[in-house]
Amino acid sequence: MTPQKAYYKVSEVEALLNLPRGTLYHWEKQKVGPIPNRNRNGERKYSPKDLEKLRQVMVLKSDKNLKLAGVRQVMNDKSHLDDGIENTIETLQKLRSFFVALREELAQ
Repeated sequence: MTPQKAYYKVSEVEALLNLPRGTLYHWEKQKVGPIPNRNRNGERKYSPKDLEKLRQVMVLKSDKNLKLAGVRQVMNDKSHLDDGIENTIETLQKLRSFFVALREELAQ
């Protein structure tokens, strides 16, 4: 689990989410991901809430195979974001655990 900080630097977000800096900037420019606050030096500062939004974009892009326009549409429709993605992730993790255990049992 990620230790909670008030704000994360771009390099920290890169490491935590395994996303290249260019991808973060591109998503910001395309208005898909969060637009982070900036400090006095103009450096981007991502909040924990921003990290969660970035994780949601990652799920939509990888698991749902959505393009940026589709991700933007889903992200703008708040009703889908509240519990939908979190419940989907939780359900998928439970299913994965079940199938891993089943595979191990069948291998014996």
